[in-house]
Amino acid sequence: MKGNPLEKPWSLTAEEFTRRAKSMARLISPNLSPYETAHEETATITEEIIKVEAEIDERVKKLYGV
Repeated sequence: MKGNPLEKPWSLTAEEFTRRAKSMARLISPNLSPYETAHEETATITEEIIKVEAEIDERVKKLYGV
């Protein structure tokens, strides 16, 4: 993963996120529910984006006869 992994928290497990964010521990809830909520939301959106991109790819292939 390039760059700061905390820029893509949805790609980290709760344990990885907690470990990497220890310097920001005072800002993180001990129960991690904000993390879990954000992780679930972004994972869902990412899955939707992947599906839409695949559909676009298929349509372009059909359009150009590939």
